Amino acid sequence: MNIKYNKEEQTFHLYNEKISYVMKVLLHGEIGHLYYGERLYGDSFAHMYYQKHYPSVSVYREVSGYSMSGMRQEYSSFGGTDFSVGSYTIRQANGSKLSEFEFQSFKVLEDKPKIPNLPSSSGKSLTLEIKLVDQLTKVSMYLYYTIFADSSVIARSTRFVNKSLSPLYLEHALSAQLDFDENDFNLVQLDGAWARERNITKRQIEQGRTIIESTLGASGHIQNPLMVLTKGNADEYQGQVYAMTLVYSGSFIGTVDVASHKRTRLSMGIHPLNFEWKLDDEFWTPEAILNYSSCGISNLTHEFHSFVRNNIMKLKPSFKRTKFLTNNWEATYFNFNGPQIIEIAKEAKKCGCEMFVLDDGWFGKRNDDTSSLGDWQVNEQKLQMSMATLSREIKDIGLDFGIWIEPEMISKESDLYKIHPELAIQTPNRRMSVGRKQFVLDFSNMDIVKSIFNQLTKVLDDIDFDYIKWDMNRNITEAYSVSLTPDCQGEFYHRYIMGVYRLYEMLYERYPNVIIEGCAGGGGRFDLGILAYSSQIWTSDDTDPVERLKTQFGTSILYPLASMVNHVSAVKNHQTGRVTSLDYKAAVAFFGNFGYEINFLELSDKEKIQIAKQMKFYDEYQDVFLKGKFYRLESPFEADSNLVSMMSVYNETSVVGIYTNLYQTNAPVRRVKLKGLDAKAQYHCSDGNTYYGSELMNIGYLVINATCGTSVFDFEHTGESDFSSTIIVLKKYKI
Repeated sequence: MNIKYNKEEQTFHLYNEKISYVMKVLLHGEIGHLYYGERLYGDSFAHMYYQKHYPSVSVYREVSGYSMSGMRQEYSSFGGTDFSVGSYTIRQANGSKLSEFEFQSFKVLEDKPKIPNLPSSSGKSLTLEIKLVDQLTKVSMYLYYTIFADSSVIARSTRFVNKSLSPLYLEHALSAQLDFDENDFNLVQLDGAWARERNITKRQIEQGRTIIESTLGASGHIQNPLMVLTKGNADEYQGQVYAMTLVYSGSFIGTVDVASHKRTRLSMGIHPLNFEWKLDDEFWTPEAILNYSSCGISNLTHEFHSFVRNNIMKLKPSFKRTKFLTNNWEATYFNFNGPQIIEIAKEAKKCGCEMFVLDDGWFGKRNDDTSSLGDWQVNEQKLQMSMATLSREIKDIGLDFGIWIEPEMISKESDLYKIHPELAIQTPNRRMSVGRKQFVLDFSNMDIVKSIFNQLTKVLDDIDFDYIKWDMNRNITEAYSVSLTPDCQGEFYHRYIMGVYRLYEMLYERYPNVIIEGCAGGGGRFDLGILAYSSQIWTSDDTDPVERLKTQFGTSILYPLASMVNHVSAVKNHQTGRVTSLDYKAAVAFFGNFGYEINFLELSDKEKIQIAKQMKFYDEYQDVFLKGKFYRLESPFEADSNLVSMMSVYNETSVVGIYTNLYQTNAPVRRVKLKGLDAKAQYHCSDGNTYYGSELMNIGYLVINATCGTSVFDFEHTGESDFSSTIIVLKKYKI
């Protein structure tokens, strides 16, 4: 990796063996974008700059033909000659919002700057810092570009520094933009709702503005902060693909603006709705992650997975053995006591589980979802023992112990609310909305964060624990903080999420070896910001494997399998009522961090044997799932989605999952074409056959349909039915 500056041309070239990123200082000190893509060679790039004079456009400073409306830029402003929505707006003392930032200097930093109070990537890298100054306001803008040793990713962020004595306000400040000269793109986005998060949607980009967003105070169930632009006919395995995402967990906006003459602008950052930052000193935007692939979305995924595992995740589960865990939520809900939990844990241990997580209902007077959030004291009357005793009993069984918390919330029926109702987020003299029978604590106020931390540590310091499940089950309404002055209320949402990050940091400082599982009503805050602290996230509250196939497919575009918590749950699913086998559930859940959400006391002996076999299989091949290259083969989002398949490849071993949802009589022959194998090598398959890699990739693996006639009595039935699955293991053994 390297960063080179051509002084004569005033061009910057960031490059490694995979990519190049090229910029140029323009006529009046603006930074123009020249290129992001496959590695370029050479030192001269000024000829890539092209400015066409379009008729009926405003020109800049009376320079003929010089209009920002026709230029690709790195970080644009609105109010001059660029009529597209800019990346930032600064309101000045006289009400003006026009800025004119000009290039002043640059530095190449070997130590990547840490963004204060926010998560960001790390690792072997070089960072380019470009300083620009607005001479009138005396505000400095620093653009940061980080290139990594062996990745197609570019990390970007922006810092504003106010050295004047005048009051200035940032009205919006995005993290990054990426400009193109063409608009031949399709947008791939991840959208949905609670219990069906991150479904893949693809649409063609047209002239105008396309937006994905969350105004929830969290990244949210509805849209995920990821935008993928596929050029032309690019698809899963071929063509140019560009992506942008955020290392951030709050409200966000992502836009694709197509202006006249086909110029396209991709941008992302903090949502400007209800955002305004009083710029007394400095402000950093959250980090944006850009990625590029010339070989389709699958290769983009491999680059993302490697980068997230190695440069984002705090506890890097790819480098440790995951432990089989179960929790008691779907087993008991709120109706449990300590002796019952111990009995469930004993049965779970017999089947092979290695960790037990005590879920919601252990604190305050919490026997349903109407009370006690904010009262983090152990309900020993309900448990019939202390938490220290319960955790010790679990440890004596031979299991690690984990505990559920929802620290950002407060119940109206709680001692904390009765004493301090003002701690709940509310707008003065306005109604308070209730969500899931609870309110949200004002985490923009660090005193509240510290108070909750002190409550939690009184419990956690007394127990032997290894794991925290951090839940967050409702979003912010009536956003306002009594701790912020009227002119700083626009800072609330951003300060709130910084408070969440701070509590994560305080817990890690106190308990450095703990694993924290992120959860937000399932996958409602599944983003790189949370993954910087939580090494894994509950993928969705919907544990139905048919639905999970869609959620896992979409999630996998950006997020590695190691980050996805997948549990086998009750045979009659508690969300959909659908009946699928334990084996089908496991075959889906294998592709992630595998565990259970089940009452082991209610299982038959046959089911316990099945579960023991599932854990043994996952234990043998978990490196394939958590470290391997993941391939989406047959998508559940295609028109003919009855057959779904995926695979993971690690070193000389591959695991393939094939899922048939509705069994079809007299169905055509289907073959699944595999990926990532050595074409010249032979593979021994768990079906007893031997195949060449070239055969499996070019012809495919045969999916057998047993029925050919009109009656199930006309043939020897193989046991296949609706919601059937096949897991095959391929081991390379001869070249």
